[in-house]
Amino acid sequence: MTFGDVTIEQYGYASIQILQDMIKTGDITQDAHADYLSYSQSVFRLAANNVWHSVLLYDMEYRDRQVQENFRSGSFLPNLREFNLIQKPDSVTAKAMTEIRDTSSGARPGYSAEKGKGPLLPDGRTIRRRFNTGECARMDCRMSHHCALCYSNNHNAKQHSGFNVSPGGRPNGQSRNARDRDRQTRQKDNLQQAV
Repeated sequence: MTFGDVTIEQYGYASIQILQDMIKTGDITQDAHADYLSYSQSVFRLAANNVWHSVLLYDMEYRDRQVQENFRSGSFLPNLREFNLIQKPDSVTAKAMTEIRDTSSGARPGYSAEKGKGPLLPDGRTIRRRFNTGECARMDCRMSHHCALCYSNNHNAKQHSGFNVSPGGRPNGQSRNARDRDRQTRQKDNLQQAV
């Protein structure tokens, strides 16, 4: 079986197996346990609107970067969000975008189908990227001020649990030690072996 043949069910099973192995070996703390589950949830949310193979490529890139940069599972990486994700043509988001494009082209001067390419809420509204990076606090903003990870309007993606960057630039102040890199490499290897 190749990586591209992995089904969503196999991925879910492998992710749970990896978590169980890390718990048994003591390689994961209680906080990191919650972060790992949060990341797994985000993968399944991505799978709801995107072609599964593109989600697998996203996950592989995320885990590679996690090994290289040593950030916690569940950390929001805005530049990776758009990496390889291919939207399903029948997804709610795609249908909403098609409907918006078809009804708004020419209907409002100054607006084109090219605008509004940011992340979307399930109902098709555009989520304000600047809000998710902590840069937009306007109360009169026309875009939705919701977390791009969980769609909550109580916090932005930067404040989402598991995404806390220390002044040194490393998530949650973690140091880059060999044990963390080895654990993350094992996670990636276990996922590939489980499939």
